[in-house]
Amino acid sequence: MQYVTFGETGERLSQIGFGCSAIGGHEYGPANDHDSIAAIHHALDLGINFFDVADVYGLGHSERVLGEALQQKSNNAFIATKVGVRWDERGRTTKDLSRDYIEQALKASLRRLQVECIQLYQIHWPDARTPIEDVMETLTRCRDAGWIRHIGCCNFDKALLDRAETAGEMASLQIPFSLIQPEAGDYAATESKRGLLVQAYNVLGRGLLTGKFRPGASFSGTDTRSRSELFRPDAFKRAEDAVRRLTAIAQRRNKTPSQVAIRWVLDRGGVGIALTGIRSVSQAEQNAGSAGWSLERSEVAFLEGAGD
Repeated sequence: MQYVTFGETGERLSQIGFGCSAIGGHEYGPANDHDSIAAIHHALDLGINFFDVADVYGLGHSERVLGEALQQKSNNAFIATKVGVRWDERGRTTKDLSRDYIEQALKASLRRLQVECIQLYQIHWPDARTPIEDVMETLTRCRDAGWIRHIGCCNFDKALLDRAETAGEMASLQIPFSLIQPEAGDYAATESKRGLLVQAYNVLGRGLLTGKFRPGASFSGTDTRSRSELFRPDAFKRAEDAVRRLTAIAQRRNKTPSQVAIRWVLDRGGVGIALTGIRSVSQAEQNAGSAGWSLERSEVAFLEGAGD
């Protein structure tokens, strides 16, 4: 496993992160808790120690499963969770970064995760109703009280990130970035140079870059892919071309298309951690295989369409 040093803390975090959305059994279809816990344990054995979750994943269930799994096995896990999406008894969500909600949500996350302090507490989405200055004041107070160690943000543009950093100490940035969503590459590189830990999510395009989906794929129930722009017909067309290129490199390197796609993200520079959705032992094994090697320049050019 390859590791990145987290700022000035000296903590070594795995560059392959365990994304916990799928283990909630809500956002990506049903999940089996026994399989999820086995996947978490196997990921730890493989050297993966960065676990990214959110209170809203599985409407709290992802945090509960992660907390239970980590209690069962000696580990050096680094937990990053998120706040800012409130849900009701019917599963309807709204963005909320008010002081009262943050404090309420934080206490609930601590209980579900079975920890006394969360290493990285991230703003999940901006809340247009709550000034970011007020949000940072609340989170700084939570940090000073010892409930969290570091503050991070997700899905912030440059202007909002700058405002947040003026109001408090920001340690990390999480953004979507993949071969079919490459727009954030320069942003990631810039913020990484400034000292932020940059995490990339959707590195497999919500599964599109695995090559297992075809145009017209449908998803039932609460599966968020049924509403994702990545699964629109035009996005499928782009993904099919990307999968063709990934497969060609994968066959040459004795890798899988998924491993090549994850490796592309890490080799682009700027991204410290690639977050990969995992809910089985085999997925943990495959994603961990993205570490420990690099793409050649000609392969990068080919993947980006410049080396035909």
